[in-house]
Amino acid sequence: MINITNLRGLILKSTKIEEAVEFYETLWGLKKIDSNQGNSAFFEATGDEGFILGLVPDSQRGIETIRFALESPEDVDNSFAELKASGQKLLDKPDKLPIPGEYYGFHLQDLDGTTIELSATTKTNKNKEKDPFAPQRLSHLVLNSPDNAALKDFYIKCLGLKLADWYKNDLFFFLRCNQQHHVLGVENSDNSSLNHVAFHVEDLDAMMRRIGVMSNAGYEPLWGPGRHGPGDNCFCYFEGPDSFVLEFTSELIEVPDGEEWTPKEWIPGPENANVWGTGGRTEKAIKLMAGKES
Repeated sequence: MINITNLRGLILKSTKIEEAVEFYETLWGLKKIDSNQGNSAFFEATGDEGFILGLVPDSQRGIETIRFALESPEDVDNSFAELKASGQKLLDKPDKLPIPGEYYGFHLQDLDGTTIELSATTKTNKNKEKDPFAPQRLSHLVLNSPDNAALKDFYIKCLGLKLADWYKNDLFFFLRCNQQHHVLGVENSDNSSLNHVAFHVEDLDAMMRRIGVMSNAGYEPLWGPGRHGPGDNCFCYFEGPDSFVLEFTSELIEVPDGEEWTPKEWIPGPENANVWGTGGRTEKAIKLMAGKES
């Protein structure tokens, strides 16, 4: 059985590398690391992960790789063998990955053709300078899909994720792999694309301070601040480079060890999308989250 332990990171295709590097370092609170990867750029947060965000130059924006963690190199080998035996499309064999850090893993594709990395590492970064208000790790990401029910089934049946909650009529599924309420969402859409990616900060105070940094630099929120019903997390969304939607989030539900979680159906509507009642998504947010460029 595949046992993903957490969402490790995300690598994006960027048409504006220089602009994006400046944005993520000076405004979003990440730190660019030395990588020897040509024009590509990789960023760490304040947590233990080697890097949580990568950017590779491309003529079109999009997802390059979604990175999930496994516990050990042995788990990598066992997962590869299991997926191969089940007939899944595998892109390579387990090996040292050509990215910054000491990662051992392999790649496959989901039903929409998105590349997924399953990897393990014995190296963590525990001696970083700690900015208490900077992002600590990736919290979750959401994918758009023309058949999000089938995509949900793929991540559950093939990769071992679990259903956390969902919106009625299969509008949106929340999937988990650990104590966190969700690490992946899949929303019904007319295309396959990145809806948004969320960065975890320590608490509501840290989130508001990050909003302050963005506002002082002239960036107005696309949506928020607010609090979602599913997951109960605080949120604030902004438009980043390449028109990707980026979220600061905190206080996402953590399921206690040993406690059973019963998935719940939610009714779509503003009262559940933002329980604080501080406003819904702007028209621009709706457009960008649907995978359209500004």
